[in-house]
Amino acid sequence: MAVEVRFLSQLALGSSGQSDTWYPIRWFKPSVRGCWANINRSLHSLVAGKPSVANAIKIKIGDGASTSFWHDNWILGSKLKVVYFCLYALESNKCCTIKDRRSVDNWVWMWRRPLRSGAEMQEFNHMYTAINIVSFSSSPDTWVCNFSNHGAYSVRSLRYLLDEDEVETQPTTWCNLVPPKVNFFLWRARLNKLPDKCNLLDKGIAIQNLFCSSCNVNIEDIQHVFFECNIASQVWAYIATWIEVNIPSWHAFDEMWNWIKTSRQNIKINIIIEVICYATLWTLWRFRNDNIFDPSKLKKCHLIDSIVLTSFNWLSSRYKKANLNWNIWLQNPLLSL
Repeated sequence: MAVEVRFLSQLALGSSGQSDTWYPIRWFKPSVRGCWANINRSLHSLVAGKPSVANAIKIKIGDGASTSFWHDNWILGSKLKVVYFCLYALESNKCCTIKDRRSVDNWVWMWRRPLRSGAEMQEFNHMYTAINIVSFSSSPDTWVCNFSNHGAYSVRSLRYLLDEDEVETQPTTWCNLVPPKVNFFLWRARLNKLPDKCNLLDKGIAIQNLFCSSCNVNIEDIQHVFFECNIASQVWAYIATWIEVNIPSWHAFDEMWNWIKTSRQNIKINIIIEVICYATLWTLWRFRNDNIFDPSKLKKCHLIDSIVLTSFNWLSSRYKKANLNWNIWLQNPLLSL
């Protein structure tokens, strides 16, 4: 865990931690493409303070053995190499740790030459006063994050921070109650990255027929496949009847996500509704694909059965707080609680 936090902080603070060279974030070429382009953009956002992850990650000094004396932000709210640049220029071992500079009852220095009066001695006296107030112990150095309640780094706490400050255009919310491949599918769907016919055409792929693979009536794009197709509309209407909840007519993913997020139902009911919605999207996409690649595999009459079974299997295997009963689930899943 400490290694993960250190790596994250070094990225956010712009350091490599491997040699004398401490690379800034712009070390990544602006022209980089693919997934690294998103990572590069996010790192620039972190450094720009949206959110300020660099300031959120702090070092709690123990024995000083794993903290760089000059390069880590462990005192005065900044790196000592920045605050005392004259002394840093005179340092013989710029990668020294705090422990390297400490003895039993004093500090040990390795200057390239003796310090001179004036700016150098003034910096030294100021630094010496500041570092002498730090308390050390025999415990190892640790990293703490002030954007989590318990002070420990976690992917979840960072993800919530990124979502709240909108580093990315779309939230990174991950649902633990559905398989990872479904989470990835939902993420791509919300970013409009699924290979529907319109997206394939935009990528230069020759498409002879742009009509929906499910209804063959309208042009196939993401919104049509999941919300506007007459088959999708019939499925959502059945789901609303099945769970006895008034589901609005959505035309985009944001409308669906906002409805789920702002629902004022019981938390367990919200979880069940959310998973059923995800199972519906997953099944509609599989139905669309089967109509293209294997028309004999999945029939329209099996759509609802697949959603009912899929959502039950996901929740019964992952949601331990709910004691689900299959017979009750068939009647109304919200009565299972």
